[in-house]
Amino acid sequence: MLERSEPQKETYNLAVFNEYFPDGKIKELRPEEIPEDVMIYFELKSSELLMPEEYKPKNFEKFFVVTHPDNKQTFLAQQTKEYSKKILIEKVTYFADFENEKIMSRAELVFNTRCDKKYEKFFKNKPFVGWISTPRDVRKTGMAKRIILMMNAYSQAAYNLPLYSDTNFTDSGREFTEKLFPRNLKRDPTIAMCFNLKKQKNKFFPTI
Repeated sequence: MLERSEPQKETYNLAVFNEYFPDGKIKELRPEEIPEDVMIYFELKSSELLMPEEYKPKNFEKFFVVTHPDNKQTFLAQQTKEYSKKILIEKVTYFADFENEKIMSRAELVFNTRCDKKYEKFFKNKPFVGWISTPRDVRKTGMAKRIILMMNAYSQAAYNLPLYSDTNFTDSGREFTEKLFPRNLKRDPTIAMCFNLKKQKNKFFPTI
């Protein structure tokens, strides 16, 4: 049996984004303002896990850019993605760091809005890190932390909900947690905010 999860209404309060991520400034863009290589990447991600007949080009609702103090930029694309006869519907936001005409770190923020009822409690009101990738040559430079903080800021701005980790979803997520956050939490407590640590049993992340 399928049932909609009563997701939070999108607010897209960009002032809230800047409150949670004061190190960058966000603004909405028109599709034609997105660099060509970034748009190709967004379309590639849009087509993933879909049958050819399900894929709809230009199926995006909003685009944004975050400009950082060093003038480097992160581009965002928001879409509603429907899988296999609407059995699963998700809000997906793609993040792409763009530097020297090259895509660097990439990530996906996923917010489930429809699924089989038996999974509803698991996903309800939990925007989560669906995927993240950082090039090896720029690891340990803070790029992964930065993109996660942006994902949380976007989740707060769009859904009025904190970001949840994927540590209960994938082995790579658990490994990422163990390697990155115990060390960074001691050095920089502000990163704890993006995982809503006050309300969960797990030492570092919410329990999904």
